[in-house]
Amino acid sequence: MVAEKYAIEFQELGGEVFQNHKVNAIKQTGHTSNIQTSQGDFQTDLTINCAGLYSAKVAQMSQKESLDVKTIP
Repeated sequence: MVAEKYAIEFQELGGEVFQNHKVNAIKQTGHTSNIQTSQGDFQTDLTINCAGLYSAKVAQMSQKESLDVKTIP
């Protein structure tokens, strides 16, 4: 419920929310992220990662070096 409220407020401020998109790759080009998903590709200046148990895996896709990130359920 809290996440849904945040999503609604984010959209009201002009943001876009994409659900049920498997992230296949993230490529950084300067300050822009090119996100390749199962539903198409997107470009963004800001990405908010809400991938739940997959958050660490998705975060690592945007980095060249290994991240010391652990997901604790």
